[in-house]
This record gives sequence, C-alpha cells and structure tokens, in this order.
Amino acid sequence: AQILASGGIPLTTTAPASSARGNWAWQFDGSNDSLSLGAVPFQMSDDHFVVAGAALSAGAGENVVFSIRNSGAGLGNPIIAQIDAPSGTPRGVWRDDAGTIALLNGSGSIYGVKAVMSVVKQGNVKRLRVNGAQAATNSTALGATTVTSCTVGVTPTATPASYVNGNLSCVVIGRGTVSDADLALIERFVASLQGQTL
Repeated sequence: AQILASGGIPLTTTAPASSARGNWAWQFDGSNDSLSLGAVPFQMSDDHFVVAGAALSAGAGENVVFSIRNSGAGLGNPIIAQIDAPSGTPRGVWRDDAGTIALLNGSGSIYGVKAVMSVVKQGNVKRLRVNGAQAATNSTALGATTVTSCTVGVTPTATPASYVNGNLSCVVIGRGTVSDADLALIERFVASLQGQTL
C-alpha cells in the first residue's frame, strides 16, 4: 500500500531481459579458462551422451568444448566423446588405446552463432547432432581405453592446450542409453539457456 501511495514501482521495460549470450553463459577466453571434473563420468564401454550449448569465436586449435582423455598420453590415445570445432566445424571424436578412431564431422562453421552440439554412443553406433539435427554417424567398433581426465573448455593433453574461445551455456553429461525424444528435450533445454530456439 505504501509503494502504491508513492506512485508504485517504475517499469523497467527498456532493460534487456537477458544478455545477448542468453540467460546463462560461461565465458572462455581461449587462453587459460577451463573446468576439470573430479572424475571420469563414463568409459568407452558405456552408452553415453554429451550435449553442449556454445557460441564460439574463431581461434587457434581445436576449440575443445568437452573431452575425456588420458592426461599422460599427449595428443595420442585415447579420447571419449570429445566435442570440438576446429576451424568452426562441429566434430565428435572417439579413439581407443590402439588408435582406432571414430571421427564424426559436421558441416559449415558455427563461429559467431549459437549452436547446440550433441555426441551420443549407443553400442557401436556413435552420432553427432547439431542444433537438433543428425550431422554424422559412425559404427566403428572401438576397444579398450585408459582415461584419466574429463574437462570442459580444453584438451589438457595438447601442447599448447586447445582452449575454447567463446561462451558455453551448459554442458549436460549422461551415462546410459538416451531415447531420441529425451535427447531432443535435453537439446531444447540447453538451447533455451542460451536464448536459442530449436
């Protein structure tokens, strides 16, 4: 009543509802920003999926968004569920201890635009999705892996490290089988966090 008697609360309709990056974003500068998880959430033998929302800037290296690797193996083996964008092209990478690789390349550059990238492994089938659409598949059977680290925003084993340059809105990591309907729901959720509609 006192507020109304004083004329009420002035409207703030001229202020933006959120930033141009969306409602939520991690800003990565391409030189030293990253997040290291305390444990590896899944192994090569597990069905798994990773969904990441990103608005990447041009930069050197692979622009690694998510990676599970062996931190002592240099740029070699293995890699599980890596999402990156060398030269702006979305990509998913799996590679076992023996060097057998499943490489999934998308098309077109995502530099300067918001994108949701997903990698999924179910059995031997690995998929890359970009903005809710299938971009690539690979059914190469992969063997044993020895992984020690899981990171967001960098490949810790590269020299120099391949840091992400740009913004990440959200990274969802899951162990187990995910249905196409559930995956699409997660992708739409991630997109909504960065002000994108799928």
